Amino acid sequence: MDARLRELSAKGNDLERLAALVDFECFRRELEQAVPRSDAAKGGHPVFDHVLMFKIPLLQAMHVLSDERIGHLIKDRLSFMCFLGLGLVDPVPDANTI
Repeated sequence: MDARLRELSAKGNDLERLAALVDFECFRRELEQAVPRSDAAKGGHPVFDHVLMFKIPLLQAMHVLSDERIGHLIKDRLSFMCFLGLGLVDPVPDANTI
């Protein structure tokens, strides 16, 4: 996987460049204040990271993708996973969560 990621980087990866230009972590505090989390013990959708959920609409806008399609492509594309900070086995939000 590391070799494939290096190859993708060498060919030019717009998402990698965006992540290098924008410190998405600087939005964390404001996102956590604006979108409080419910008690996960009560059930419902899994709780996903605020910054991850902030980046998903950016991907959608950049690639004109529906909630259903972005959920699929996050699982399918290494570049999307890397941009979101996800590994191959990490859970991905479904269309309803997005």
